[in-house]
Amino acid sequence: MTGRIIVYSRTGTTSRLAEALAARFSVPISRIATARYGSGALGYARAGFDSLRQVKLPVTLSPAVGAADWVLLGGPIWTSYLSTPVRSYLEARTDDIPILGVFTTGGGQGEPDNIEGQIKAIGPNGATPPWLALTREQLDTAEATVMMDAFEAEVRSRIEQAGAAQATRRDA
Repeated sequence: MTGRIIVYSRTGTTSRLAEALAARFSVPISRIATARYGSGALGYARAGFDSLRQVKLPVTLSPAVGAADWVLLGGPIWTSYLSTPVRSYLEARTDDIPILGVFTTGGGQGEPDNIEGQIKAIGPNGATPPWLALTREQLDTAEATVMMDAFEAEVRSRIEQAGAAQATRRDA
């Protein structure tokens, strides 16, 4: 089964995590992009404002996902929500490729209380996908490695389950 990582990163932190996961799973990365958020204080303020207001905005994905059988989706947490570009991508997506795992990064505020419901809504058939949440400070630590190992094992189990289900449907 072929996979792909889809990620949005404004500052590069989530991209670093995506690249580490892409190496572990040997899959390519597609990047969500929007022209709305630049670097610096203005981009940061605009991102927070849009996140609180639950703004929807046009996003692009490059390269296109193609013929993947599963994806891992990643992005930062902004004001206790999945970032606006990630939410906009989810609302605009037209494929039915299952999202078998979600990874997020945050500035150190910990896991927001309401994020678990947002993650659950992403999973195939209402199943909560594995979720890896790291802060910027955790990213290059031994703790992050342990957390990525656990996430990888759980996602690989989901990939095997999805592959078995796909084979059963093909044989039926």
